[in-house]
Amino acid sequence: MLYDSIIDAIGNTPLVHIDPAVHGLRHIDLYAKLELLNPFGSVKDRAAWNMAQPGLATAVERGSQVVELSSGNTAKALAVIAGMHGLSFKSVTNRMRVPEIKDLLLLLGAEIEELPGQTECLDPTNTEDPLTLFHRELSEPGRAYLHTDQYFNARNSEAHAAGTGPEIVKDLGGRAPDWFIACVGTAGSSTGVAGVLRGHDPNVKVVGLVAGKHDFIPGIRTIDEAYEVGLVDPATYDAPEPVTSDEAIDGMLTLARRCGILAGPTGGAAYHGTVRHLRAADTELTSRQARGGGPQIGGIHRARPYRELRQLYQAAASRPLPSAASQELGGRPDQR
Repeated sequence: MLYDSIIDAIGNTPLVHIDPAVHGLRHIDLYAKLELLNPFGSVKDRAAWNMAQPGLATAVERGSQVVELSSGNTAKALAVIAGMHGLSFKSVTNRMRVPEIKDLLLLLGAEIEELPGQTECLDPTNTEDPLTLFHRELSEPGRAYLHTDQYFNARNSEAHAAGTGPEIVKDLGGRAPDWFIACVGTAGSSTGVAGVLRGHDPNVKVVGLVAGKHDFIPGIRTIDEAYEVGLVDPATYDAPEPVTSDEAIDGMLTLARRCGILAGPTGGAAYHGTVRHLRAADTELTSRQARGGGPQIGGIHRARPYRELRQLYQAAASRPLPSAASQELGGRPDQR
């Protein structure tokens, strides 16, 4: 394929079937949307471009700086996009907890401002949190920055309503999966995709995966941060479910060693949470089939890649691979 710009390579990522011998599901087809194959390495490429694009011409004319509250993949994508247009980029965060990401952002020419914030993401109830105060300042009219505002910008979720969601439906032969299971960060991808899938089938079940109370998984809110803010709409999710950092690492190892999918702990969390959530559905289908019936199930989960905590990788290197029998299940019943 020939592209005029690397930007044109964003999207149209593959939907890959996961071998049942890996996850152990007997009646569920499980698929992973490989957003790590976007040109800047993650699902955030879609939103970053969609949020920045409308203001870039004016920003270039004024020499404005692109600014975002991000410590990870959104910042990485915006740093590249800003640089391509001759602009500087500033990452404002209180959670630069992945050293490799910080090194990469600096390599890309980004400016990093780390604030003594009290939460991992914006908390609407804590009006004195430094991150909340800085966001309020950035959001004032007439500011000289190009503030992409990923927590509140509707173009974040619109990128997935226009791209990711329709791609999934197309690749599944014009049908939506019965389950869509995704990690929740800004909630742009999960809300955008969920809206498209439910437009095709209102019965699609959506599960939002969050990190456990005391766990850190890059790009995912903790269970304590699952409050309504910005793009987060609790009505989107049939259920929120926590995933621990150990479970995320186990899922990452399974994807890498058994599937050849080089995702990070966030993708691992998506895999593990999906498989675990759908165990009950698979068991029910097994019983139904034993009684002489039971349709097949198609499933979908989305793997999101991150360069991760060095110590987590070091710990994972010597960890034995979880067996399929020890994993828990994920999927969708097809009643058609």
